[in-house]
Amino acid sequence: MNPVESDYYDFPGDWSSSQLTQQISSLNYRERRRLNWVNIRPPLERHLFRYSAFDPNRDESVARLEDILIQSRFWLASPEDFNDPFDCKGHVIYEADPRIRRNKFDQVIRAFEPNLSGLERRRKIDQMMTSKSPQEWHKAAIDAITRNANALGVTCFSRDPRSLLMWSHYANNHTGVCFQFETLRDTQIFSTALPVRYTTDYPKINYFNYTPNELFQLMLSKFKHWEYEEEHRIVAISAAHKWLRFAPSALTGVILGAKSKSHIETKLRDLLQVRSTHGLPPIQIYRAIQHLSSYRLVIERVN
Repeated sequence: MNPVESDYYDFPGDWSSSQLTQQISSLNYRERRRLNWVNIRPPLERHLFRYSAFDPNRDESVARLEDILIQSRFWLASPEDFNDPFDCKGHVIYEADPRIRRNKFDQVIRAFEPNLSGLERRRKIDQMMTSKSPQEWHKAAIDAITRNANALGVTCFSRDPRSLLMWSHYANNHTGVCFQFETLRDTQIFSTALPVRYTTDYPKINYFNYTPNELFQLMLSKFKHWEYEEEHRIVAISAAHKWLRFAPSALTGVILGAKSKSHIETKLRDLLQVRSTHGLPPIQIYRAIQHLSSYRLVIERVN
């Protein structure tokens, strides 16, 4: 089934993190590269990579590759879909004096019941102040922040196409593929791919005064043991389980895993032929080669 327009998410025009990253979109490729390295600090990563399992005998696996190779779109997952139960989570604090609590309840009521009179709203606040125990309100606060976080759409990349662990964990034991994206060919999208912060400190968020930016920081924080992923993430507001388009020219290469078989390359070439019939830019094929004398991979171009 083809998605309808409402199944896609489009970033606002001013989404980029600075005026420079907005202006860069109007320049040609060479000018973009110069501006990126001279004026943007820190500069955008030139390349970002995305690992994927690939089984030509499974329709859903082929469809995942078609999404990127032919449809030029990313799936925006919800944090509740992630494999790490601590990912995008934090310690929700429910501590505030009665005045701050009343103000918070007033904001919630105004948002969800804007037609209430001032007297009705005050009565409802009084009821909320006494209707639940602090423990019950703490649980409600955790549920509310979790719902807000799970509504965010997230798609992930890595800086490293040679990671032995990433190939093992996300590309089906080195039999899958890794997509190469050149960020400056679509700055509107890839300038929003922010680096993940790896830490041993569990994030904290206070229900009564947290901001959207603090919620974003939850999306960009992971336990230190995951730092081998060198991850960047695009986080989109209220976009969980939607598609995100990217410029077809941003996809510049596909790397075959070190253990991929000939039938995998054959199917990949078939998909690239379909891509060509759609008038999309050509893509270079590479292969990850197991080094003979050290724990590392070498990436070589495939003719």
